[in-house]
Amino acid sequence: MRRLFSFWIALALTLGLATIVAAQGTTRVDGQVMDIQGAAWVDVTVQIKGVDNGQTFTLKTDKAGKFSQLLPRGGNYDLILLNEKSNLNYTEKHTFPDGQATSVVINFKQIVEDQKNSNVEAQKKAAEQAEAFKNMKTHFDAGIAAINDSKQVGQQLASAPADQKAALQDKIKADGQTAVTEFQQSEQGVGQKDTKNHALVLANLGQAYDTAGDPANAAAAYQKAIDLQPQPTY
Repeated sequence: MRRLFSFWIALALTLGLATIVAAQGTTRVDGQVMDIQGAAWVDVTVQIKGVDNGQTFTLKTDKAGKFSQLLPRGGNYDLILLNEKSNLNYTEKHTFPDGQATSVVINFKQIVEDQKNSNVEAQKKAAEQAEAFKNMKTHFDAGIAAINDSKQVGQQLASAPADQKAALQDKIKADGQTAVTEFQQSEQGVGQKDTKNHALVLANLGQAYDTAGDPANAAAAYQKAIDLQPQPTY
């Protein structure tokens, strides 16, 4: 009876351990590495390193550029590819679902192509930003010129004969309206994160509205400038 009882205990322990091993070994990573020509990359060292615990599994790609590894559990892993002959040292971050098989293809031909496209896109974006800043400054300078002209006309107004004052006042308002238009155009070219220049443009827009005889919009523009930069340098 004792032998039978011991047998069932041993069997239960064996089955329990098998269940634990199976549960920890069902997360599988199947991968393939392709070189810059898009061909299978043989003999690449693949390290699968756990981000949380640092546990690392090291293997190499076969003649088809493939590799496969069972992991104790899913989670976040660094996939590190090494090859001394080609000076390859490349890392990708992956999250592998627990208890599932995941396929990973690392195609360096596609990676290089994506990098080229990314560089072209970055250059295009930089050129667009430079052009936008150039246009912003052009309109800003034109707005400042209109404001300065209104100030000069204002000085003339102080000593002008009565019959000339109305025309000079109209000129001041016209300069103000021109400045409003230019600063509005300038604001469109300000970058989303360029708070300093945005506040500066809005402050001058407020002055332009004021010069044009529109105090309500002047106050609104000034308030927006203050909201962006509570301690302005302008």
